[in-house]
Amino acid sequence: MGTDISGVFQKNENGRWIDISSEYNENRDSALFAWLALGSGDRAGTFFIKPLHELRGFPDDFEILNNDEFENTHPILHNDIHPPWKRAHASFANPSSLWYLKIFMGFHSFSWLYADEILNTTPRCMRCISVPIGIFSRWDRKSLPEEWQAWCSDWDKEGFARPDKVDADTKFVVIEWDYDFTQDFAYFVDEVRRMKTLHGKVRFVFGFG
Repeated sequence: MGTDISGVFQKNENGRWIDISSEYNENRDSALFAWLALGSGDRAGTFFIKPLHELRGFPDDFEILNNDEFENTHPILHNDIHPPWKRAHASFANPSSLWYLKIFMGFHSFSWLYADEILNTTPRCMRCISVPIGIFSRWDRKSLPEEWQAWCSDWDKEGFARPDKVDADTKFVVIEWDYDFTQDFAYFVDEVRRMKTLHGKVRFVFGFG
């Protein structure tokens, strides 16, 4: 479930929320999508992560254009509010472009989160993974195995087995692991932390699609 996350960071200044530039590049990341909003997992069903908060919709004070020309679109004052990859793109940087000084917020699952909500939560969940039999045989059962891959229920199961079913033909052992997504989400969370350091009270408003 590769998912495009569209959003904008805002700072609170004298009681008003103002768009701010960030280096978050709207990566296509199904796990981050699940953590921020819907609590879903990946297409293979290898994990189900609890969302940070139930969907809130757009904030009441967040401007959205909804008409025949623009739907779920947020007007911005400066081009650098766009994510880095869009800032120099002709479709967004050209004043004559339809999308100049506008951010499309996606089709569904609109919500927002304070920076503190993101920074104060450790993203963990039970995740089904498969470990090569050689790695499994010397694994300490305490740390994340040094080599593993996401288990996919749709794969050909030949050569895969649960720990109690391992035999001479087993190539991968399928286990459940209390997986910490902190490193996976560092590119996003570190940017949230930087935004908070720079601007104080910060929120991230977003949608998907």
